[in-house]
Order: sequence, then C-alpha cells, then structure tokens
Amino acid sequence: MRWQLLNSGRATRWGTFFKGFLLIALFIVSSTWLGLSRDTRAAGRARPVDVGDQEYWPIPLLAREFGVQYHSFDDKRFRLANREMELSFEVGGRRAFVNGVLVWLHEPVLPGRRAPMLSATDVETILSPLLRPLDSLRQVGYQRVVLDAGHGGNDPGAQGPTGSVEKDLALTVTLGIAKLLEEAGVDVYLTRRDDSRLSLSNRVVRTREAGGDLFVSLHFNSSANTDAQGSETFVLTAGGHASTSQQPGGSYPAAVEANEFDGANALLGFLIQQRLLEQTGNQDRGLRRARFYVLREAVTPAVLVEAGFLTNLDEEARVMDPAFQARIIRGIADGILDYTGLVMRARIEDYL
Repeated sequence: MRWQLLNSGRATRWGTFFKGFLLIALFIVSSTWLGLSRDTRAAGRARPVDVGDQEYWPIPLLAREFGVQYHSFDDKRFRLANREMELSFEVGGRRAFVNGVLVWLHEPVLPGRRAPMLSATDVETILSPLLRPLDSLRQVGYQRVVLDAGHGGNDPGAQGPTGSVEKDLALTVTLGIAKLLEEAGVDVYLTRRDDSRLSLSNRVVRTREAGGDLFVSLHFNSSANTDAQGSETFVLTAGGHASTSQQPGGSYPAAVEANEFDGANALLGFLIQQRLLEQTGNQDRGLRRARFYVLREAVTPAVLVEAGFLTNLDEEARVMDPAFQARIIRGIADGILDYTGLVMRARIEDYL
C-alpha cells in the first residue's frame, strides 16, 4: 500500500509537471501562430491604390466594409445594395444612381486589375454619408432652417419667353416651403420676405446671425439651349476636385471651412432632389457639385436647388402653374423634413 501511495504521488507530480509543460508550450505556439496570423492578415488586407494624386478603393472591399451586396453585371456596370439603398455605377463614368436618383461623382470609376475602384473622396463624401447617414450628422443641428429665395430687387435672375421671372417664382416657392415647415413645427428663417435685393455675402451673414442649422437656396434655371430642362440640386465640391461642370484631372481649389459639412451636404442634397423628383416628375439632372458663393462660404450644411428651366417653353408653363408650384414646394419641404428627421435620430442615438 505504501509503495502504491508513493508511486501514486510521484505520478501525480509528474503528471502536473507535464501538464504545466504542455500548457506553456501551447501558449508559446499559439502566441506565435496568432502573431503570424495577424501579420498575414495585415499583409493581405486590401488598401487604397494610388492613381496619380488620388486614392482609390476596390469596390469589393467597400462592399464588405459597408455590409452591402456587390453585384457585377459585366465589365462596365455594377451595383451595391442593401435593404434601403441601391447604388449603380458604370466604370469610366462619373454618374452613379442612388435609388434611381442621379448622383455625380467627383472622379470617374476606374476599372482596376481585379475589380472596379472608387475614389477615396467619393467614398468619404457620397458613399459613406448615404450608407451610414447618422455618422455624418452627429455634429450638425436641425432646429432652424434658413430658406433663401434667390435674386430679388433689381436682380431678376432668369426670365422665360412668356414673361416668367426667377426672383418672383423663387420667393413664391420659398414662402410656400416655409409655411409647410412651420406647420410641421420647424423654426424657419427667411433671408428675404419681399422683392428686395440681397448680396451673396449678406445671405451668408444673415444665416450666421440667425443661428441657422441648414441653408437651402431656391432658384430657377436658364440656358442658351432652350431644350434644357429638369431639376438639379447643388452641394459644395470637395477640395482639390473638379466640379460637375468641369473635367477631372486639373488643378482645383483646396478645401475650405464649409467642406466640413460634405457628408451632411450630400444627404441634404440627395433627399431634396429625391423628393423633388417624386413630386414633380421632372427630368433628373442630378445631385451636382459646384463652388457657388453661398455654398463655398456656408456656415451650415447648404444646398442650392434649381427647380426647373424657365428658358424651356414647356417647363416654364409648368412652373408658372400654381398646382405644379405646390408640388415643387411639397417636394423640397419633404426633403428637408427627411433630413431633419435623420439629424434628430443621430442626436437621440448619441444621447442613448
């Protein structure tokens, strides 16, 4: 019995020793393997590709990052989609369609060696705000909306062949939007309430003094091409990039302070353009980029809406019809309310 107990004790001590040894060995091996695994994953992780002075991201990587499905139709066309959004692109082009609404990119989509690539600027200023809207709205307000009727006084703006005048139509539409927003409980400030002229700088100053949380400037369009028609909404161009009317690849102004609102601008502009098209059925000229003074000097998220072309005879007749004006008013007001609702959601999530 004593011999058995002695041997049993030795066996227990040797067993404990070997167990400890095995645990240490396993720890060393697993630590080494995990380190190698991390290094391997890091080495294999997709990274932006430098193309000239721009960075581009492979589309499949973006699909994984944003949790959306990537579907390629052919060498030219592809889409990204989730339950709420479908974004369609064409390789070599600057046009994207988001839930059917035209959105102009800063840079063309590149083919890439294995998959199409989207510029890092467009990922930051378009893709991310649309797919993760609340992330772009956490630092902006929603309580006071500034509405800016374009032109006024001795500045008539565009004029149509049958006598329409932009300054008058812009004021009519702006007052109508203000009424709908106020009925929805929104605090509205108007840069002008009558036929008075304001300088561009005064419009920006009044927005700042009023404590505005977003700025929407209302206009009607004109063109030497009398066939031109449709609605378009402008937001500020990203620093160092071409505006929609310009060709990429040139030398363009650097970012300004107002570019801090790029994400919020994209959302506000997209929602207004979407709702305006739903209400009017106008031709979609898209969410576009420009460096208009009131966008470049903005102190809040800001957009400029061109609701239609007065120089197109058919479109002029439509926008002069009070019933059609009511649809323009409803569309823009609904887009603003969609935006302020998202900002409120972002604030609530932060609070919770």
